[in-house]
Amino acid sequence: MEKTTQKISRKVNVDIIRVLAMLMVIYLHTVYSFTMRSDFFATKSWFIFEPFAALSKASITLFFMISGFLLTNKNRTVKENWQITLNRIIIPLIFFTIFDLLFQVYKYKLSLVSVWSQFFASLPKYPNNWLWFLMVLLFIYLLNPIWQVIFSRERNPEIAIYLTKLFFIFTLITVSIKFVSSNLTFFNSFTSWLGYFFLFIWCFS
Repeated sequence: MEKTTQKISRKVNVDIIRVLAMLMVIYLHTVYSFTMRSDFFATKSWFIFEPFAALSKASITLFFMISGFLLTNKNRTVKENWQITLNRIIIPLIFFTIFDLLFQVYKYKLSLVSVWSQFFASLPKYPNNWLWFLMVLLFIYLLNPIWQVIFSRERNPEIAIYLTKLFFIFTLITVSIKFVSSNLTFFNSFTSWLGYFFLFIWCFS
């Protein structure tokens, strides 16, 4: 029987952006901790490393834009979408969440019950968990079948444009309030994640 091989075309430019974004995350979580120190401020090294630290803050936005872009024109069934979400997001999220909780129990000598209670108490807030990126993508991926209907150019182009503009305006408003207000209760999971959601649907549309 003759074997047929399906050639999968990769987008090299997307891979390059993904690698750069990963390097930005590594840079941000290593060098940035030094640039924030008061004794490091305004030194010669600070003027070299700080601009790169500022640029590296765009890493998460790049990941969300890539996720939306790669899902463009992929008409998956609900079952296919669930399987992809399970393998790529849910399983890694559960595994690393359990690993993180057990690490906290071991490192800080806390009880497992107290660590679990703190974990669930932090979920409604702007994610204090280092896995928040996967948590945001989980909800976005679960709603992919809905995005496919809304952002179908043949069916509802007006709705897609309307939603994209609406979330963009909402993002500008929340960011503006954040800079001029000290009301931290305004910034919860909904308001903080919505800016990333706009980037996702903008590339999706």
